[in-house]
Amino acid sequence: MKVKEILYMMGVRPKQKTFGFEVVDIEVDGYGEVQWASWSNPNASPMPRLSDLGVLRHFIGEGDFVIDVGAHVGDTSLAPALLAGPSGLVLAMEPNPATFAILEANASLNRDRVSIDAVQVAAMPESGEYTFQYNDPSHINGGYQKGISLFTHASFFKVPVRGINLAKLLRTSYADRLPRLKYIKTDLEGGDHDAFKTFRGIVEEFMPVVQAELIGHRSTAQRREQVADLQDLGYDVFALRGETLESLEPLSSTHIDDGRTRDLFAVPPAYRCAFDPTGGLSR
Repeated sequence: MKVKEILYMMGVRPKQKTFGFEVVDIEVDGYGEVQWASWSNPNASPMPRLSDLGVLRHFIGEGDFVIDVGAHVGDTSLAPALLAGPSGLVLAMEPNPATFAILEANASLNRDRVSIDAVQVAAMPESGEYTFQYNDPSHINGGYQKGISLFTHASFFKVPVRGINLAKLLRTSYADRLPRLKYIKTDLEGGDHDAFKTFRGIVEEFMPVVQAELIGHRSTAQRREQVADLQDLGYDVFALRGETLESLEPLSSTHIDDGRTRDLFAVPPAYRCAFDPTGGLSR
């Protein structure tokens, strides 16, 4: 634990820092110029992961439905939104007020090219009010840390958020979109598998591609269960070496058991033709 984190734990914490955004133009191959609301936070100003387009276009097309749970500022929402186009939809969920403000700005841009529905909620087992904890005064990263040691997550800035059961939300507000559900991404700082359990029925019925974080602080048994739950549904599960989908490789027992945080990328049987059995992408 860092010295500043020890001070935070002792209650010596600075006030929240709030940052705005700057709209910048980005040239995207095949799409021309798009706009991006770049967070002015000097410690975190992620750009959209447009390199993911090469992989995602195997699965997402015009008119499709995508869910981005833990969308942050929208850096993982823009690429699938471009593929789904204005007739499709990306449901981008982000409970953190600091990053949601930037996500909302990004959802308002490029309306002739994309459709992003930004919703300020967390995916939780039950609808209600929750307390999330973040790791710095500007609330860059964090999540629902109940039951996790402070020495593990080192997040001392508490933020009240609204939680909702994702399956119920989808069945009530997005039922017409579900037949075109092609991709679900979650990034929940350790809560990915718990969230998955709440919408497993949706996944089993519509079999989208699933990308989820396999967090390091979970036990080996929990990590194995997370992978097994996907494999039991017939998914082929891959791992990411880095942050972008260009780094996909076949999942091994080492990926599951080494205690490192990485993303899983699960492909349903209907899309196996997009992948070489050795893990290389077929173009």
